[in-house]
Amino acid sequence: MAEGNTSSLLLDEYFSSQDPQFLETLRQVRGHIKLAAFTDRWKKDPRPWAREQMLEYIGMPLSSMDHQPVIKRLFKHAEENKDDEVMGAFFVAFDRLVRYKRIKGYSWDQEARQYIEQERLTLPRNTVPLKATQQYTD
Repeated sequence: MAEGNTSSLLLDEYFSSQDPQFLETLRQVRGHIKLAAFTDRWKKDPRPWAREQMLEYIGMPLSSMDHQPVIKRLFKHAEENKDDEVMGAFFVAFDRLVRYKRIKGYSWDQEARQYIEQERLTLPRNTVPLKATQQYTD
């Protein structure tokens, strides 16, 4: 199946039948309106399978094109329902979006009268966001 040319009917079928190909198909769907409408249905689904798929989706790289409505609506839904598990999954996913760089630095310890080497995480300057076609890596 061509990337970005996935039918929303196929997605609905996979979702209804709890097919293992659901998430792969979802990540290929393009179009904000289609995805927003589907997400409204997904977030209200009471099946444990739907929730498992939601957590698995959040754990995947958030690099799929046109998926901002999915991410935002799932996040807002978890926030409104005070769903700590889903919010925690989002926080981990959002933290992975930022590329930190480990650097060494020195600070002066006045009591010991010496420099102490320390490592810290910092954001690289002038970073450019990744293109939608690139995948995030850990």
